[in-house]
Amino acid sequence: MLTGLLAAFVGHGLWLACVAEDAYISFRFARNLASGLGLVWNPGEAPVEGFTNLLWVLLAALAERLHLDVPRTMQALGLLAGIGVLWLTDRFAARLLGLRGLPRLFPTLLLAASGPLAAWASSGLETVLFTLLALAALLRLETWQGFGERRDLWLGWLAVALAVLTRPEGGLLAAVALWPSLHRPELRKAGVRAVGAFALFGAALTLFRLAYFGAPVPNTFYAKTGGGEAQIVRGMIYVGFFAFHFLLPLLPWAFLGRGVQASREGISREGNGSSRAPGRPAVASLALWSCAYALYVAAVGGDYMAMDRFLVPILPMLYLLAGFAARSLGPASSPILRRWAAISALIAVAGTFVHSTPFEKDLFAKAPRQHGTFRGVETERWHVARLSLLAE
Repeated sequence: MLTGLLAAFVGHGLWLACVAEDAYISFRFARNLASGLGLVWNPGEAPVEGFTNLLWVLLAALAERLHLDVPRTMQALGLLAGIGVLWLTDRFAARLLGLRGLPRLFPTLLLAASGPLAAWASSGLETVLFTLLALAALLRLETWQGFGERRDLWLGWLAVALAVLTRPEGGLLAAVALWPSLHRPELRKAGVRAVGAFALFGAALTLFRLAYFGAPVPNTFYAKTGGGEAQIVRGMIYVGFFAFHFLLPLLPWAFLGRGVQASREGISREGNGSSRAPGRPAVASLALWSCAYALYVAAVGGDYMAMDRFLVPILPMLYLLAGFAARSLGPASSPILRRWAAISALIAVAGTFVHSTPFEKDLFAKAPRQHGTFRGVETERWHVARLSLLAE
């Protein structure tokens, strides 16, 4: 089943494929770096970090040096990262949340139907790579807390370090990662060592930026405009429309989760058992990352580009939380609950996927200050086609 969902996701990504215009900024820096000019915008100018995706630029520069088609190569890397997101989501659901059957399948099913993940996987930008690294970090660190293997601790913080190189928001991931690294007293000593090693990496990266670019953060940070209450309101509207488009279809499933939980609590009372479920520490990390990141996106005012780009890094976590809500659903559940599970899953998938089709413009108003969902992808394609024509 997972193989089929991976294939469906790739097809979805190809359906929405478009190299975003912003990707060509990264490609220009990569071309100059591969040509021996350094990380500069124009030959002969001083180095400038006019991008927020250092690792992605380095990968694009490698593709340039290998004489590959850079836009197509980066699209392929994005799709591979998306496949990794689906695979890790399934692993997280089974190993850390203890999900089986439809609750285990549900998060991966939604990701395969998710327009934001598919569109940005095939955009030529780093969004889905960052999502993969964030998910890998939480998976490894929660595995470390559950099983105590030090390899998982260090691989988790390696994923955090790579996320920092991929997006500035990796710093927020590092803050969230402190929870699964340090909250168990018996494992805290090893966790402190890993956090200390990451701090040294962060200091070295900052010193490199100061020495090479003359600034501790990317130049785009200083180019940001606005701020104040208007920016926060704009960001809250952005998050609100995302919730309306991509979380509201999950509402029937949420009612299912409540019904399953009520049934489970009744069985526990009759059998004098415990209603406590496995996976709660991992749920805390998923919820912490999702809430912290959504608040950050609201604080910076959201984004204008297609398919809610800024909120893609929390999609797997939100869908895992949804799967966990119905964790007790299984063959022993009542026929009514199983039937409702199938119907609510179908509603969730259809309500998610419709935003990847031309029908969305007949059903939904476009969010303010945004390109839109499927309409947004069409707008991105138009921008790239227009600029390509001008370049020719």
